[in-house]
Parts: sequence; structure tokens; C-alpha cells
Amino acid sequence: MNHSVAIGLIGHARAGKTTLARAIGVRLPHARHVSFSTAIRAEATRRGVDSADRNTLIAIGQRWVDQDPMGLVRATIAEHLGCPVLVIDGVRHVEVADALRTLLHPRPLHLAYLDAPWALLIERLVADGATRETAERLLGGPTEIQVEGPLRTLATLHLDARQPADELADQVVRAALM
Repeated sequence: MNHSVAIGLIGHARAGKTTLARAIGVRLPHARHVSFSTAIRAEATRRGVDSADRNTLIAIGQRWVDQDPMGLVRATIAEHLGCPVLVIDGVRHVEVADALRTLLHPRPLHLAYLDAPWALLIERLVADGATRETAERLLGGPTEIQVEGPLRTLATLHLDARQPADELADQVVRAALM
């Protein structure tokens, strides 16, 4: 068993990454759950812009990834680097996955991809208040294309997002801590 690991959760908007991270935390109470969205929201607040507006957050996050992916990773995980188990919610860019590997080295990074059918993602986004058109536009954006393409292939573990989070967390914990 490896005593220092990182688990990166990859998935589309509303695939269940945060829910899965919380379920992993129940199984591994010593784990730290960090999220790129938290760092991006903090940056929005620092800039004095609406940290609740999804489009604003997407724009800030994309600019940060384009200009300084290592800075985004550091802002997200720096204060938790010493934690034995780090659960990283929202690995949604190849540049971020690469920066994570560099910063965490030699700690292993296990990337878990939450595979969710398009219809389920649309349903969840609409339930959150988006129109169907807005949900489809969001899921067709550049970040979502990275999630579906190159990030999916980088994942060492593929999970069915339709399964209960508890079952998925068990699978992730077994894979990461073996």
C-alpha cells in the first residue's frame, strides 16, 4: 500500500465529481478534498466579479489554465501538499493534469474519469436551473471537449457516473491505495 497518494477526479460538468470526492472522504477521513472551483471562485472574489456566475468562472478558469496552469494547481493544492491522501476535484484540462503530476512528483496521481451519459448531464444541469440550450452549449465548450477526449484517455480508472457514489468511492479507494 502506498501511503502518499493523490486522486484526481475527471468529469463533465455535473458528472458527480464533488459528490464522489465527499464519498471518498467518508472512507478516508484523513484525506483532504480540494477543488479547482474553490480556487477559481476565490480569484473571482479577489477581482471583485460575480463568483456565482458560471460563465464568469469558466472564463477566469480558462484564462488561468491558458496563462499559468501551474499557478492554478499551486493555488488549489499548495496548503495541502503534506496530506497523505489528496482528493482533487475537477481535473478538466490536460495542462492541469500535467502540472499536477509535476508538482506532486514522486507521489502517484491516480486519475479517475466519471463517465456520464450526455442525457444525464443535461438533466442535472437543467435541474440546477439551466435551460436545455444553455446546458448543451456548456457541454459543447472547449473544457468539456478536453474532458471527453484527451483527459478520458489519461485516466487510469473509468467509473460509471450512474452508479451510487458510495460504490464508486469504494472502487477509487481500492484502486488508489493498492
